[in-house]
This record gives sequence, structure tokens and C-alpha cells, in this order.
Amino acid sequence: MKILSRVSVKYVFFTQSNAFATLSQRDNLSQQEKGLTLWLKVFIMGWIHIEGMEFYAYHGHFKEERIVGNDFIIDIKIKTNLEPAALSDQIEDALDYQQIYNLIREEMKVKSALLENIADRILNAIYIEFPDQVEKVEVKISKLNPPLTGKIRNVSIVMTR
Repeated sequence: MKILSRVSVKYVFFTQSNAFATLSQRDNLSQQEKGLTLWLKVFIMGWIHIEGMEFYAYHGHFKEERIVGNDFIIDIKIKTNLEPAALSDQIEDALDYQQIYNLIREEMKVKSALLENIADRILNAIYIEFPDQVEKVEVKISKLNPPLTGKIRNVSIVMTR
């Protein structure tokens, strides 16, 4: 992902008695207050949701599950800095949803006994691919019609890192 060279960064700064929202307000401070000012960079953080990704894969505790396969649905939430894309309106400045999907698709091809193992591998792959862009990730993996006694629509796990 390309980072803009001219990103508009917002600042919030504090003196001992006041908080200011704009740089122009800072100009009205006395020299002593300017020296005591604490600057904080504020980014536009947000969540990207990719929901309802469907896969047919061969995961499960039972040998038959790893032979016959099953349907899975994956939802993912990614906390990231949305400011570059919000300001530029350019796809190059956004987190690549297709690349996220491709990472998940590749991890779903690797057989696992447990949903927890799949979720851990997906989280690892995302943090490895986007180390500076991702602050937090939550993945939900649902296995449809699991082979349990009784009628069960799905079982799910949610893992966050």
C-alpha cells in the first residue's frame, strides 16, 4: 500500500489549562504556554468488515470431515488507519480487500482439525502481510451443519489479536 506524501494530519494539543483543536488557535497562546504544549497526532482509525466469505474446505476432528469436506463462512474485522484512503479517494491508499480474501482462501486450503488453528493461521498471515497497516484483527469462522448429534446450523469461534 502506498502512503500519501501529503497526508493531512490532525493534531490535538494541550496546555496546562486548555485543549485546542486547530493550529490557528495555538498561535494565540503565550510563549510560555507554547513551550508547555503537548502535541498528539490523531489518525482516522476505523474498522473494515469483510463478511460472509464462503469456502468449501476439509477441516475437522473426524477423519471423514477431512475427506468429505464441509461449508465454512468467515467474517473478518480489521482495525486500521483509514485516513490516507479517506483523504485521497484512491484505491492504492486503502487496505487491499482482495489481498485479505486471497490470504484467507489460501489458509482455508490447509487442512486443520480445529477452527482455532485456522483462525490463528489467518491472523498470522494478515499481520505478516500488513505489519504496519493493521492494528487489530477479529476473525469469526463458522462451520455449517457440523457432524454433531442433533440438528445444529453452525458452530463458530471468534479470535482477536
